[in-house]
Amino acid sequence: MDKKQIKKLMNSFTLPDSSGNTKLFETHISWVILTDEFAFKIKRPVSFSFVDFSELELREHFCHKEI
Repeated sequence: MDKKQIKKLMNSFTLPDSSGNTKLFETHISWVILTDEFAFKIKRPVSFSFVDFSELELREHFCHKEI
């Protein structure tokens, strides 16, 4: 996933609060989409010395671990 896809996702999905008020914040390992009521965190496909999210399976594993 890249920033263009994130923007497309933000513009195309329907959220329960449906206000349409979304903000995108970027970190070195994630994209965070904030709405009036919700936060969505998408892990970037990156690999650093302190974290490896380079493969989808790794990102999924760490998403479950984070919850």
